[in-house]
Amino acid sequence: MPIEVPVIREKSVAPRVAKSRKKQTASLMPAIVGALVIAIVVVAAPRIPHLVTWGKSFFVSPPPTSLGQPIVIPTSVVHPALTVRAGLPVSVETYRGQSAGKGKHFIGIPLETLNGGTSSWTLPVGTDVTMIDDLGLTHAPDPTVKRLKAGTPFGRQVPIGAGKTASGLVVFSVPNGRTVHEVLLSFDAEAPNVWAAPGS
Repeated sequence: MPIEVPVIREKSVAPRVAKSRKKQTASLMPAIVGALVIAIVVVAAPRIPHLVTWGKSFFVSPPPTSLGQPIVIPTSVVHPALTVRAGLPVSVETYRGQSAGKGKHFIGIPLETLNGGTSSWTLPVGTDVTMIDDLGLTHAPDPTVKRLKAGTPFGRQVPIGAGKTASGLVVFSVPNGRTVHEVLLSFDAEAPNVWAAPGS
């Protein structure tokens, strides 16, 4: 009798290989995109300088707002102990293109206030934070600015819980060509200026 020899059928591995290759390709995509961006920047940078900044934005986070040295204001009958820091004035844009007025522009002063007391306190930004320009004229915060493209504007009053810190921008509408000379806190006779232009 003839002997039947069992036939061993090979399983197809093509689909598995294809799936494996797809997974490898997908995992490499971020690296491929990054390499392409770098290559474009290197090749085109001499011709398009702004492209360098655009390329860096993919890999570098924007620097945080720089604040000055902390100013400690002791407890008084009108406020708890406070620690205040202010930053350099920056040009700001409103979220929906709100105008600062004819011949004016918006300037924001970064402000950080720590309530060192044991109860909540409200920072009276609208009435007691003022800015003096380079001609010696006084400016009050613009209460109409509610939203900015970057940063959070302070309202007229900013509640700060005990032991909490409030950070934001005090926005002023300033005539074109004017610069900020100093920023003052006026809710206390002892409150000093929190920012002054270099050399002032």
